[in-house]
Amino acid sequence: MNILFYLHRYPEFGGVEKVTEVLTQYLSGKEGYEISILSYIQNEKSFYDNDRISYYKMPDNTFTPTKANVEFIRFLITEKEISIIVFQDSYAPIEDVLFNASKGLNCKIITVEHNTPDCGWANFNYKYRYLHQSFKNWILFPYHYWYMSYHTKKRLRKVYTKSDKYVLLSQEFLPILKERFNIKTLKKCLYINNPITISTQEDNDKLNKKNELLFVGRFSKQKGIDILLNIWQQIYQDYPDWTLKLVGGGELEEEVLHYIKNNKLQNVVLEGFHTCTTQFYDSASILCMTSIFEGWGLVLTEAMSRGCIPIAFQSFKSITDIIDNNENGILISPFNQKEYINNLKSLMNDKFKRDRMSIKAIEKSKKFNIENIGKEWEKLFTSIIQ
Repeated sequence: MNILFYLHRYPEFGGVEKVTEVLTQYLSGKEGYEISILSYIQNEKSFYDNDRISYYKMPDNTFTPTKANVEFIRFLITEKEISIIVFQDSYAPIEDVLFNASKGLNCKIITVEHNTPDCGWANFNYKYRYLHQSFKNWILFPYHYWYMSYHTKKRLRKVYTKSDKYVLLSQEFLPILKERFNIKTLKKCLYINNPITISTQEDNDKLNKKNELLFVGRFSKQKGIDILLNIWQQIYQDYPDWTLKLVGGGELEEEVLHYIKNNKLQNVVLEGFHTCTTQFYDSASILCMTSIFEGWGLVLTEAMSRGCIPIAFQSFKSITDIIDNNENGILISPFNQKEYINNLKSLMNDKFKRDRMSIKAIEKSKKFNIENIGKEWEKLFTSIIQ
């Protein structure tokens, strides 16, 4: 079975690319699969070389369906005898090239949505809450509302119609897709959870947790880094033996530095960006997620797989696929900082509770190992070509 994964950027360090890497490595090791990856932009520094996988780059990196790009995809489909194309990066506007190139060829298209279907609305609603803080938000408000209400809906319905299968990350997203985008039937739609992208801690006796809180992700409004800093400001003086580690960076990095300095926050360590975060999960006791919305939240399952207990706002539907509240993590009412602080302090104060939840987190994470998720993909591939 010859399968082509189609993305905007590959390789890269984002969640979509990490999931693609794990899934393609798994499939390339299975008998009967020949895997290829096609992208518009390649980051040579992060290239994961595997001689069992063929890597291709588009001749033209523009989003428009140029003749060169269309002909190149048609050549690959024919030359490599591609039977299935996995459109992994559906938020990149590269669908027209794909659909034009595959027209008339015996090739199935599976589109994967790596976020909640209504992520545009979630982002819009968050910005709307803070309109008073930005004149720019006031100016762009009508445009953003039109863009989501018309263009986003129209585009998704087109992609859905032209795809043979449409994969979401969670069962909880199915009704959102149907209702928000007026999809009459979900016959071609299914859900497959994202796999863990790091190894799972198999030996509980090797857990060596420190008094560390951990944040992993972009420094952005969507990730709620400002909320986390405000929470830490309210509790750090009561926990002088605890440290907050921030792994990542991004557009709000300067604001983060200023906030720490201006508020004289103690025991905050900025670790910068790391391609491998396993060492931080191994050390930290608690992962603090403060995201406004997510599609899946790979950091949750990554942290859990290393015994790092997640605490997060229940601000996106798929989070209940991952965390069983007060069993292997803690769910907080969306953006209720008082509730977040009370639960976080309770966990920090109770080592016995942390030890118990840490082991439970590891056990739950095994559900998302690539061996389990990979079998679901193999089942889909077999069904679509029958």
